[in-house]
Amino acid sequence: MNRMAGLAALVLALGGTAVVAQERTFEETVALEPGGRLSLDTSRGSVALTSWDRSAVEVRARITGPSQVNDGCAREAIEAVAIDVRRREGVVDIRTDRSEAPRCGWLSVLGQQRALARVHYEIRAPRELELDLDINRADTALAGFSGRIRLEVNRSRLEAADLAGTIRIDLNRGQLEAQGLGGTMRIDLNRSRGDLTALQGSIHLDANRTDVTLRGVGIDDDSRLEINRGDIHLELVDGQALTVDGRTRRGDITSDVPATVRQRSDEQGYEATINGGGPRLRIDANRSRVRLRSS
Repeated sequence: MNRMAGLAALVLALGGTAVVAQERTFEETVALEPGGRLSLDTSRGSVALTSWDRSAVEVRARITGPSQVNDGCAREAIEAVAIDVRRREGVVDIRTDRSEAPRCGWLSVLGQQRALARVHYEIRAPRELELDLDINRADTALAGFSGRIRLEVNRSRLEAADLAGTIRIDLNRGQLEAQGLGGTMRIDLNRSRGDLTALQGSIHLDANRTDVTLRGVGIDDDSRLEINRGDIHLELVDGQALTVDGRTRRGDITSDVPATVRQRSDEQGYEATINGGGPRLRIDANRSRVRLRSS
C-alpha cells in the first residue's frame, strides 16, 4: 500500500475526534438546562444551529482543509484546529482555536500567511436560552430559540427564523434573511442587504449604506428606523395603528397607507397618524428613501 493510500484509509480517534483522509470530525454533547447560556466564537466555515427538547447541547463539527494547498499542508491545517467546548454551571462556551495553524505550502512564501482549515458546525441546543454568537466569514443559519439573543456577524450570510425575546443583530458586510422574529429587536446593518418577513414587536433598525425590505411587520411598541445612504421598504400588517415621526436630510419618506399628516415647519419632516395613531415610529432618513405600505 503506498503512502497516500495508507493515509486515506487511516482513522485516528483522539478525544472524540476522528480523521479520515483530508477531513476530521468532532462530536461532543454536554448538559445545559433551558434558560442557560450558549456562546459560539468561530470563523471560516459555516454554522447550523437549531433547537430541540433535550437539556443538552450537541456539537458536531466537520473540519476540512484549506483550498489551493498541497495534501500535506491541508492535513497540517486540519490537525491544528482545536474545538474547545467548555461547560460550567448554566453555561456552555464553544470556540474554534486555530492558534497552531501552520505556515506551509505556497502560503509560506506569501507574507507568512497561515493555512486555515474550515470548520462546519451543526449544533442543537434547548429552545429557551441566552445565545451569543460571534461569527466571521461563516454563513450561519439558526432557528427556534427564545430568550436573550445576540448575533455579531461579519462578512457572512445570516438566516434567522422563529426567534423571540430580546434580539440584537449586528451584521457587517453580509446578507440578512429573517423570518418570524418577535419581541424587542435591535438590528444594525452596515454595508449589507436585509430581507425581513413577519416581525412582531418593537424594532430599532439602524442601516448604513444598506437596502432593507421588511414585509408583514407588526409594531406594538415604540420603534425607530435610521437609514443612511440606502433604501427601506416597509410593509405593515393590515390594520396597523401607528404614529409616524418622519425626519429627512436629503432623503425622502413616502407612504401608500392612508394617514393624517401634519407637516413640521421647523425642519424637513412630518408627523402622521395611521389608523388613528398608536405606537410611535421614528424614521430618520439621510440621503435615503423610505417607502411605507400596507399588506
